[in-house]
Amino acid sequence: MSEISLESNKARYSDGYGIVPNDAMWEEILLKLPTKGLVRFKAVSKLWYEKISSPSFVKLHLEQSKANTIYIIYSYPLAENMLIMENNGESSQLTLPGFLNGLSSIEICSFNGLLCISGDTEEDDLEIRICNPTTREVTVLPRCSLPGKFSSVGVVFDAETNYKVFRFCCDEFECEDDIYECEVYESYDGTWRNIGQVPTGPKVNWFAPVCPTSVCVQGRLYWLAWNKEDRESPAFVQSVDMEGNFSRISLPEDLNGYTFLINLDGVLSVVAVDDTETYVDILVLEDNKETGFTWSWKACAELELEFIASFNSVVGGKDEILFIFDMFTKFRYRVLNLTERTWRELDVPAALKGRYSIALPFVESLLPCIKPRGETSSSEGTTSSSP
Repeated sequence: MSEISLESNKARYSDGYGIVPNDAMWEEILLKLPTKGLVRFKAVSKLWYEKISSPSFVKLHLEQSKANTIYIIYSYPLAENMLIMENNGESSQLTLPGFLNGLSSIEICSFNGLLCISGDTEEDDLEIRICNPTTREVTVLPRCSLPGKFSSVGVVFDAETNYKVFRFCCDEFECEDDIYECEVYESYDGTWRNIGQVPTGPKVNWFAPVCPTSVCVQGRLYWLAWNKEDRESPAFVQSVDMEGNFSRISLPEDLNGYTFLINLDGVLSVVAVDDTETYVDILVLEDNKETGFTWSWKACAELELEFIASFNSVVGGKDEILFIFDMFTKFRYRVLNLTERTWRELDVPAALKGRYSIALPFVESLLPCIKPRGETSSSEGTTSSSP
């Protein structure tokens, strides 16, 4: 009887090649494989596909990938010369699925290995795509409902692989008055929902006009709200969570336009440059149940640069921060090690040294591009309707 039961279990769990991956060892082996290899191995059998695609394995893989700092770098505004760059400066060309459609005025958000790409189309309409550069999957979101020439987009993501896209819109003459309307895309049902006027929306930093305007940390979207009377200094941090709840967090005093929000190892952090452009301070947000949110000092370093025209990007990595400095059409890529408080220069390809470039944090992941109902994600950038 026991032999029959054993053979039955083997038949049930075997992948057809005599492999019976019924213990944690198989999972541990899979986690050591390159991500692109895992994508190919999903085609081995139904069992392999189900294992590699399972939410538990995808989550484990994502947590492991976060230990390796990777950046996406692209030239603004057309996302040309897009690269994947390791924290040692080594880079390789990246082509995004479904990107050959004439998008311009690109805004890209990066979160957990997925990219949210928005831009104007040839029909003068806004198109938003969610894509996974690693798996080559892409989903085109339905058309937005709100009018508004001036808009910004941000994404919040939860642990269950659901996400929401927030689109903040304002009229040309109302943006300065912080009159924004907001619509939210729900990934689980594939629809946009207008939630009406909101306290404020992400705005361009005048001192860093090409720098991303928002950052996602632990399921919340954060951005700087600027003083109406003095656009050269931030007033507070505005945030929204997955449920659409807006809240604000106060900032330390005496901050100027060279202030940036980053995701630093899963913690919201402020990168602040002093008025003389000599030093950079890093502060992290702490949530104390008794005193509420407070900022604590983490590190300070001398910039060791002169004549900074602007900051193209400030991006948090694993115990490090990548800066792209505009030195009057000459661009410097420098990484600050927060443990040693030392700088290192990155030697980037010549194509990026003379271009306005933007850096985004990135991790390789197996997260699916959750698609609207009735649609199927493609492996090469097209979306087709289900029969």
